[in-house]
Amino acid sequence: MTISVIIPTLNEEQAIEQTLAGLPSSLATEIILVDGGSTDRTLAIADAFCTNTPNAHLVHAPTGRARQMNEGAKSSRGEILLFLHADTQMPSEAPRIIESALANPA
Repeated sequence: MTISVIIPTLNEEQAIEQTLAGLPSSLATEIILVDGGSTDRTLAIADAFCTNTPNAHLVHAPTGRARQMNEGAKSSRGEILLFLHADTQMPSEAPRIIESALANPA
């Protein structure tokens, strides 16, 4: 199971570092940050994260969460797309929870 975590961003400098630092290391095959035209430090933070994280990359899209999510989905390679708000913390057991949920056909 391969998971692409897609994070739309727009002026998220207050939260994005904590969100990225809190991603469980076994969660994602790739991490895609999709910026919608940030004018704060979000791009600098995203660039630094992508430079230091081999499976992460930054995509630019027109402003609008749906547009950004669609651009992230287009550039993804994972079997599963996990859309994460830039201010959301993933629990450390997220990989197990996701696998369990997807294994249950109900």
